[in-house]
Amino acid sequence: MESLFIMGAIIVRKDSNINTLKDLKGKRFAFGDPISTSSHIFPKMLLIKNGINPDTDFVNVLFAGTHDSVVLSVYNKKVDAGATFSDDKEGKKWFLG
Repeated sequence: MESLFIMGAIIVRKDSNINTLKDLKGKRFAFGDPISTSSHIFPKMLLIKNGINPDTDFVNVLFAGTHDSVVLSVYNKKVDAGATFSDDKEGKKWFLG
């Protein structure tokens, strides 16, 4: 039986100078839908596990709604970073912009 898993990504623009999760503190951040596992629940858990409290460590949190809206919010500089679905099983580092 094949293992089931959900993959997500924290995305940033290439010109953002954000290279680690710790660099997200003090930034603007977009989640997808509040009930989405890949664009809210699991990324929020990851952030908390890494010492970032989304409720206090971000200057602004946006719930963009859809995965596409998260990507566009980052691309259009409405936020500095965002959480979205990913199908990158190898965990490659990609940058927008």
